[in-house]
Amino acid sequence: MQFVIPETETYRTPISSAVIGDVNHDGIKEIFANSHDGKLYGIDTMGNPLPGFPVDLTALVHAVGGDIYDKHANIPALADLNGDGIQEILATIRYDYDNQFRNYKVRLFAIQANGAVHDAWPIDGVELHHIIGGGVFPSSYNQITAADLDQDGQDEVMVTGGSSTGLQVLKGDGTAFNQFFPMPNIAGGSPAAVGDIDQDGKLEIVAGDIADGFIGFQEEAEVHVINPEDGTEVPGWPVAIPTSNFLAPTVSVGDVNGDGSLDVVAAVGTVYPSTPPNYETLAVYAADGSPLAGWPLVRQNNNDSYYFSGIALADLDLDRKLEVISIFREVVYVNQFDGSDFPGWPRVFDDRNGEVNNQDRNVTVSDIDNDGYPDIVYLSNLGLLTAVDRFGNPLPGMPYDFGFVDPEISRDYTIATPVISDVGKDGDVNLIVTSFYRSDPNNKHAQINVFDFFEGTDGNIKASKDWLQFHRDNRHTGLYPQKRPLLISTSAGAKTPIAICRPGEC
Repeated sequence: MQFVIPETETYRTPISSAVIGDVNHDGIKEIFANSHDGKLYGIDTMGNPLPGFPVDLTALVHAVGGDIYDKHANIPALADLNGDGIQEILATIRYDYDNQFRNYKVRLFAIQANGAVHDAWPIDGVELHHIIGGGVFPSSYNQITAADLDQDGQDEVMVTGGSSTGLQVLKGDGTAFNQFFPMPNIAGGSPAAVGDIDQDGKLEIVAGDIADGFIGFQEEAEVHVINPEDGTEVPGWPVAIPTSNFLAPTVSVGDVNGDGSLDVVAAVGTVYPSTPPNYETLAVYAADGSPLAGWPLVRQNNNDSYYFSGIALADLDLDRKLEVISIFREVVYVNQFDGSDFPGWPRVFDDRNGEVNNQDRNVTVSDIDNDGYPDIVYLSNLGLLTAVDRFGNPLPGMPYDFGFVDPEISRDYTIATPVISDVGKDGDVNLIVTSFYRSDPNNKHAQINVFDFFEGTDGNIKASKDWLQFHRDNRHTGLYPQKRPLLISTSAGAKTPIAICRPGEC
């Protein structure tokens, strides 16, 4: 199935990655994507527009006197803002506010399943950032994460990026979570992650901070772990990433070494130094901020760039330790808990010079062929979609080539995280990918594609732990959940952990 979105503009990201979720509570997932035409699109699994969609965010901004600047398509997220068990759609748009096309603001909107603005939110959204002088690498700004930080049954909203407000945290009604937010000293464009890092029973916010540069604040990029209730850092944090320069780290959270506590995974590259070499750094830190044994990994390259993809986590060999899966430019890396390469990796994923150099994307992971082991899906910017087993061997029918005509010249491309889902609830695994076409100047358009490559395979998708969407899930939490033992009361009343996982965590 292909859903076509007419396009006329081509600046930066024309269409976001898709995000999926059952927002109307009918038992079937819906598909959402932000487009460069300033609209939030919502479709059903047959490709039909949802009632009330697309939502014209441009018109909502015009209503408050803003002029749209480049209408960058950031990835939407889903969140249950009022605790009713139904998720709303969160989307951002940037607009020029002084007609100089250099200074702009960002507004965040909360949209209901019927396409209307959420009742508790302002009709014109919530203003987040003032970007002065055009900002720096705006394609990585205003990334959204949602999680219930205060355990009241309602999701809070975290938005990263911005040269004036930095990390912002909002309550479900769009007001500031508390007086400690926003935090202007944490100006990173990668999405925040969450996790109970200090094991106090509450979620902390994990966020990358841009290194010294046009708008930076320190010499090396940093990772912060923040207690949201009082704005303090967890002991041992922040941590500076070695050899980093200017860019904010992308972060994920999971128990990498299987010791029972969550670890923080961070990756950052260097950008446009005056002279080579450049470095790419992939690091894993324990809860106290100390690096795990075998980390960080620092690789030297002679290119001029820059971003790691988002980091996915998965237990590929079922040893209860996590593999760290990343992409830097044209290479996919899979590293074990001690930093060593997983068998079969690394490997170049597109021999036509296709690459991934954007934090808006990551690989996705699930057991597609139902052999009991997770598989890996990734997408080149030149339109090569690949699904492989844990050792890197292509699954049947893979890779799939979008067939772009001279992609390096025409600039047809795919800038997306592949979504793994059984959207038809028929047992078959679907891959949902957005793409953009501009080789024909008279027919520039974007597409939401739903592929059924694995018909009859009856994949074994486990939403409770698989890395199925951008930053893992539709709330972009970046968290691989722990396998925590249940506490079983004995006859003496003592509680003893046994090897049984909580529902959905095994």
